[in-house]
Amino acid sequence: MAVDELVSLCNRPSVSYETITRGLDDIETTLRRELSVPEVLVLNSQEQRYFDPNEPLFGSEVADKYPTEAAFEIDEAAKFVLGAAYAARLL
Repeated sequence: MAVDELVSLCNRPSVSYETITRGLDDIETTLRRELSVPEVLVLNSQEQRYFDPNEPLFGSEVADKYPTEAAFEIDEAAKFVLGAAYAARLL
């Protein structure tokens, strides 16, 4: 988000050095905050498909039949299973 904002500012016809500096400072602050998280979840390509699926995990028929109730629960269940698998790898 901070990078997109800076790019947008830089695309303006007139941008000051101070504006660019503030944008870069914002990016640095964001990176420091985000990278200070003590643990990082590393997923292989198979696990990534469950964490951020391109298609509904149980198929379009289930997603169409239960558009709100099931979709959220299935998504959360998949993330829970990934979290459990990740925790097991740490042991």
